[in-house]
Amino acid sequence: MTRHAMLDAAAADDPLAALELPVEAMSAEALRGRFETEGAVIVRGLLQDARIADLRAALQAMIVAQLRHAGLFPDPAADLDSLFNALCTHDRALGAAVYEAARQTPAFYALATHPWIQDVVRTLLDADLLHVPYDKAMFRIDRAHEPWHEFQWHQDYPYNLMGEPTVTVWAPLTPVTGAMGPLHIVPRSHDRLQRVRLVPKTGPDGLPRSTLTATLADLDEAALDATAVKVCLEPGDVLFFHHLLLHRSGRNASPRARWSLVPRYAALLDPGLVSRGWAIERSPDFALFREMHPDAVAGAED
Repeated sequence: MTRHAMLDAAAADDPLAALELPVEAMSAEALRGRFETEGAVIVRGLLQDARIADLRAALQAMIVAQLRHAGLFPDPAADLDSLFNALCTHDRALGAAVYEAARQTPAFYALATHPWIQDVVRTLLDADLLHVPYDKAMFRIDRAHEPWHEFQWHQDYPYNLMGEPTVTVWAPLTPVTGAMGPLHIVPRSHDRLQRVRLVPKTGPDGLPRSTLTATLADLDEAALDATAVKVCLEPGDVLFFHHLLLHRSGRNASPRARWSLVPRYAALLDPGLVSRGWAIERSPDFALFREMHPDAVAGAED
């Protein structure tokens, strides 16, 4: 049996295997086939250089600096999670400061625009020039017992409104195990834009915020949970998925955080982007999405 036949046979028994490609088996045909059919593709071992370690080292140095500034003297050789948990225990706002500032480091940009990530995205989009807005290149630190940071079932398109399609890239900095609430996805759910209901986000105090979130208006979330695939990844693995693929955050039940890089890529010369001067969704109330897709926004009476 050939290697590709073995991969196809494994996929028949394991829904996650249907999305996977080891880097040595990667080809344009295989990448596009999985992305177009499943709405997602996982390239195992794609990032095999030092850039993940560089970003981890920058984060570790930032956390140690904040702890020392607060009058605490941690062991600088302690692991990333131990240091971050100590910082958040002392003052959760200092943890949020590290989270925000991490996206301002060269190490973050070097990983978010990694040439091997760009090569895969160019293949998936069949595009030479790429659009990767700085404010849509996200960084996440998902800790246990902080459900207000979780996203329920959604599609990325209403939040970004980039090209058709846009590729979301999800790359972990540390191992993401089943206990850490990995990303949940529903393969083959990327065929259409779903109607959404725009409701206020809820903060740690349980009170609504001014920023809105786009919740699914018509789908049964319990049914999505029943068909979801949990994406456990190692550092170096990268998940690429379509902007209409249904997905949600998992619930982290471990003492370790999910550290992940999440940039979005589209074709720079996508006709829709060009026609509106590369305007994308940046409004806290989804103003551009409402304007472009009024029928996709459910009213209070729905």
